[in-house]
Amino acid sequence: MAADDAHDYPHDACISFLMLGAKSLCKKEVMEALIRGDYYATQGPQFTEIVREEEEIRVRCSADVTEAFIYTNWIWCPDRYQKVTGGSFRYSVTPNDRYVRIEIRDGEGRRAWCSPFSVQ
Repeated sequence: MAADDAHDYPHDACISFLMLGAKSLCKKEVMEALIRGDYYATQGPQFTEIVREEEEIRVRCSADVTEAFIYTNWIWCPDRYQKVTGGSFRYSVTPNDRYVRIEIRDGEGRRAWCSPFSVQ
């Protein structure tokens, strides 16, 4: 299964893995988490929480994350790039956003990507 968006070969080849929201590593729990979409791709940084609160998305991540990129159905969104300090940031959903995908990067350039999710 591929879930990352790494294209900087050979620098980031073969270093991404899935973080899975399974209660255990038994086959049943792993399959249920995959079916729920409870996973994300990472090269090290971690998402600890992604919550939608009305028209805002609140993200908590590992403390070493320094940058966030927000992708939507628009070619460019106003708050697409954000400096991150303290392991958290927010994104204000616009009326035109249909989906959001978040990429975070740590100080070493390692990345993590959440799966796209609907914001309509």
